[in-house]
Amino acid sequence: MSSWQIEAAKDPKTPPEILSSLFIYQECHELLIKNPSSPAGLLAALGVKEAFTSDPMNNRIAVADILSKAETPQIIERILNWTEGYLNVLQAGENPSFVDHSRLKNYFYPSAAMNPNTPVKYLKEFARTGDSTTIFYLGPNPSLPKSILEEFAEKLSKAETHDERHDYSRVPENINLSSEYLIQFSKHPAHYIRAAVARNPSTPKEAQVELADDSDSYVLFQLQYNNSLCEEALLRMCNRTKADIRHLTQWVDDYFSNLRKKALNGGYSEEIKRLVQSPDWPK
Repeated sequence: MSSWQIEAAKDPKTPPEILSSLFIYQECHELLIKNPSSPAGLLAALGVKEAFTSDPMNNRIAVADILSKAETPQIIERILNWTEGYLNVLQAGENPSFVDHSRLKNYFYPSAAMNPNTPVKYLKEFARTGDSTTIFYLGPNPSLPKSILEEFAEKLSKAETHDERHDYSRVPENINLSSEYLIQFSKHPAHYIRAAVARNPSTPKEAQVELADDSDSYVLFQLQYNNSLCEEALLRMCNRTKADIRHLTQWVDDYFSNLRKKALNGGYSEEIKRLVQSPDWPK
């Protein structure tokens, strides 16, 4: 493969027929997806290749990855648009002929669902799919319309089993979720729901303080990574004893090491800094 082919795959001025000819080179796939001049049929072919012919080692091309990380709505829309108009052509006999439209959608929708740059019209469509994986990744998306976010939160609050709440289990991570729901979910019996609240920077102070006394180590570690952790919650976590934490996790040293880094680098008071640097800490 030559350098000119790489440059051609990047260049929006490259004629469509040449861009299509570069499909055979895997090194060009990501560049072709990002190139605004790539024919929609080519994007469809790339998507089908990824969704249906990925090798056993999961060495997939970049369609799903780009959907999850694209920095502009235009890139996302270009990739998703072909699922409607061009898939029919592929099904009619072009390469390959065994495409299942719903399977292809379900393959790529979760990647777009997690991206805050995905246009709202698609987020609304994803919410209606009923696909559990798509909704799971949609829950924490900060661009999710408030009405849908509240609908998801209400479904989570009423779910009684793990299977019922799984799809909505990341909703408490959403930074736009109301304080009322965050406080409610901070008391949830399922530890992974409390953990989602613990890592949410929008979680109210009173909920953070309560979570600092939680009996589950996963919740405590998630709370440590909260960028808006209040001083009172941090102090309560620092004052827990080694014996107390040892009952919860084997990673006792990691627990206190993380707290020390948090206290020293997070703009907290001198009192906490002195505490985590004292010779007898942790007790």
